[in-house]
Amino acid sequence: MAEKGWYPDPERGYPVQRYWDGAAWTEHRTFPPPPTQLSPNPKSRPPAKVEPDTSRVFLHIVALFFLFLPGVIWLIFDSKMSNGSRKRVILWYLIVLAGMFGIILVLASLEPTSTGR
Repeated sequence: MAEKGWYPDPERGYPVQRYWDGAAWTEHRTFPPPPTQLSPNPKSRPPAKVEPDTSRVFLHIVALFFLFLPGVIWLIFDSKMSNGSRKRVILWYLIVLAGMFGIILVLASLEPTSTGR
């Protein structure tokens, strides 16, 4: 049999503790004391201030421009062209290229920087 002492309460579970008198559970229950807080390390420094990466912000803006550019081109020029015209084919090539360039810029902006920030 287990020794006398405080154990996790089998009826209520953790964090309630119940006293075992060596033969049976008593009606005495308690919560364990809160853990003691460690004193702060005097040698520790506050976290370094993080500067925003302006080149990454600029890359996001340019990427958004190129992602929305195909839709703008289509809205402006598509209604003015006939269905089989050569200009319409060139327009669709430009739309696809601008969209792909925007996606590449988005993916490049998501990569971690090599400076270790």
